[in-house]
Amino acid sequence: MLGSWVETPKLSRSLVHELTVECFRSEFRTYSAIPLLFALPQFAERCRRGPLMVILTGMCENFRAESSAGKFHQNEVSSVMKIALLGAGKTGSEVLRLTRNLSDVSVTAFDIENPPKASKLDGYDAAISFLPGEPFLETIPELLETDLPVITGSTGFTWPGGRETFSEKLRQRGLIWVHANNFSIGMNIMHEIIRLIGRADSLYDEWSYSIHEVHHTKKKDAPSGTALAWKQWLDKPVEITSERTGDVIGEHSLTLSTPFENITVTHSARDRQIFASGALWTARQVLADRNEMEPGLYDVQQIALSKLWNSGPVTSERMNRTS
Repeated sequence: MLGSWVETPKLSRSLVHELTVECFRSEFRTYSAIPLLFALPQFAERCRRGPLMVILTGMCENFRAESSAGKFHQNEVSSVMKIALLGAGKTGSEVLRLTRNLSDVSVTAFDIENPPKASKLDGYDAAISFLPGEPFLETIPELLETDLPVITGSTGFTWPGGRETFSEKLRQRGLIWVHANNFSIGMNIMHEIIRLIGRADSLYDEWSYSIHEVHHTKKKDAPSGTALAWKQWLDKPVEITSERTGDVIGEHSLTLSTPFENITVTHSARDRQIFASGALWTARQVLADRNEMEPGLYDVQQIALSKLWNSGPVTSERMNRTS
């Protein structure tokens, strides 16, 4: 096929390959922008004798061949991130609302009437799930049949076989999944604050910790997944209390009590879009770094803290450092 369109000495296979790679590494991420390459000085002289459409045809054929060989991932050549959204309830609907006017994100919602079968998920870049715990567990076998990164904020469930066993299954299949009890970007700052407060026993002779969480009346699990995550981050004995009232999006407070002073830190969610935007942010990070990330199950903190401390993509050597 290549020989049929290499019509002049200046249009060699290596030149077409160079043009293709340059195109997909540059800001011109779609085929519609390919003609702009021929306005670049470094290519103009080399390509001026070649028929434009012939060159474009060759570049497309060359890219398809390399894509089939696994040299390019779909997200690397598409300016639109295609998201399969599992669950369009309170938070899932915010993903739809947030992306309605975004030109670089395309979202398709899957639900009971449009179940996320593996065959239907072909062609998407990532899946974002805000399904409740049980429906999410029922969907896991279908998701395992795809090669999609899965970003899930589902709570109120236990990973099949336990977290480590499930992460190993993902590693064997070469899959990257990210779980978060709370996709708020600010929650990752709270992670660092709570870790610091958890060291207060080195300063005080008498101390105690308490966590109080408040959510809307429709939230079924208590304590919340975020409160349980805070307990894990604190790594100290702590009393957790829960409250369900009105339409509260989510409020969590940690108090360190000592004989002469109290320290309280609070995180309040003001809009459900913080969870939607956090899930989309996570999907972008995973798709950008997936070639350098080890397969497995991640906490969103591992992704966010690698950015917060500018430590680069999470690798197998650092997978457990932030958990």
